[in-house]
Amino acid sequence: ERVKEAWCDGLDILAITDHIETRRQERNMLKFLKGYSPEKKGFDPINTRVSRGKHADERGIVSDLNFSTELAREAAKNYPELTIIKGAEISREPVHIGHFCALFTTDNNAIYSRDDAEAIRNARAQGAIITHNHPGWERTTCDMTEFEKQAYAEGLIDGVEIMNGTEFYPKAIDRAKQYNLFMASNTDIHHTTAELYATNGEFRDMTLILAKDCSLESIREALEAKRTLAFSFGTVAGDEELLRALFLASVE
Repeated sequence: ERVKEAWCDGLDILAITDHIETRRQERNMLKFLKGYSPEKKGFDPINTRVSRGKHADERGIVSDLNFSTELAREAAKNYPELTIIKGAEISREPVHIGHFCALFTTDNNAIYSRDDAEAIRNARAQGAIITHNHPGWERTTCDMTEFEKQAYAEGLIDGVEIMNGTEFYPKAIDRAKQYNLFMASNTDIHHTTAELYATNGEFRDMTLILAKDCSLESIREALEAKRTLAFSFGTVAGDEELLRALFLASVE
């Protein structure tokens, strides 16, 4: 359904970035499968909600976190010219640590760590590009936390969301310029775009990636070169030079 929705919305690229540490759908599925369990007693969910300062126990994450991308890529065969990016969202305590998307991952099952920074390092070891998500979510300020200062100083962050759903973080634009990060706008979608956008007469958030084509190689090259603009609710934001070029290419 997500793939079909993205194609109907006219997107060229869709990143699948399910939460690693918060997996509500897994608990529901285990309840659904109760009849398949020994003596029909059901299955206990294992570490399905460990994102708010609570660490997983010694069993870690037992789900196959690559499965959703496999499903999406199989579904995308029916929707031509839609590129699927494999990724995952490292979802930690939001006020002091934050959420981070790893894009172009190779094995989502190898990312989790009880150490917040180590999880990001694990993703980068796979060659992933890291986006700092919604830096003002559940906070009263966009000022950097001590953890963020450490992560940025270590060079673990490649991009930052300046828009997320209905939220806009103008201070994050200054941060992107200061640390030479690409700027992103994402739906962070948990419902449907019809419900959140279309019924309100709006179009979904998008990151405009100025790439040569829609191949994974070109998309990655453009992100690393910081050639992105952020779109949300009729506003386009980003680097002034790129904004000017987009405007001049769009009007006559």
